[in-house]
Amino acid sequence: LDQGFFDTVLGKDEVDNLADFKKRVEEQVLAREQQYVKHYLYKQLREAVVEKVKIELPDAFLQQWLSTKAKEPLTEAQQQKQYADYRQGLLWSLFTAQLTREEGLEVADEEVQQHAQQLLAGANPGEKNWTPEEIALQARAILAKDNNKLYREVEEQLHTEKVLGWLQKNVKIKQEKLSVEAFHDLLEQQRAVPA
Repeated sequence: LDQGFFDTVLGKDEVDNLADFKKRVEEQVLAREQQYVKHYLYKQLREAVVEKVKIELPDAFLQQWLSTKAKEPLTEAQQQKQYADYRQGLLWSLFTAQLTREEGLEVADEEVQQHAQQLLAGANPGEKNWTPEEIALQARAILAKDNNKLYREVEEQLHTEKVLGWLQKNVKIKQEKLSVEAFHDLLEQQRAVPA
């Protein structure tokens, strides 16, 4: 392991010895595991909220509407699966829209711009010569492209984080310690279960 390897993995001149390299890699692995935990928590909270939400939907109408929008005819099982997913998403959207209004969880344009700048600065660790003004300009340019598709994605990500943060503060969550292996097994089981 030499400086060339360190530069390739972490960016030019980020570390210059094996101890610092190991520390940085460990931090990155820990950050990735924390993202897995956050995603798992979000999914569990979403399922729990949707299960508790008491909103009557016109199920027959929505099922019929979804079947007419399908590109190809669906089997009864496919229709039921598609509607179950759609219904869960709709209930979650209705819940988060009301929560956003009541708790002021809207995402401001400045937050989207700032987050995009952070993403851009973190995406190119070797680009240490960019000034904060250049990063801000690049972020605005990137967000303006794509008919605002990227802007909406960043806004949705920030909104999801706000909703998750609110739920974590206001909902009683049962916590349990797991080994990394047990947690990954839990994630695999979750992927294997149809949504």
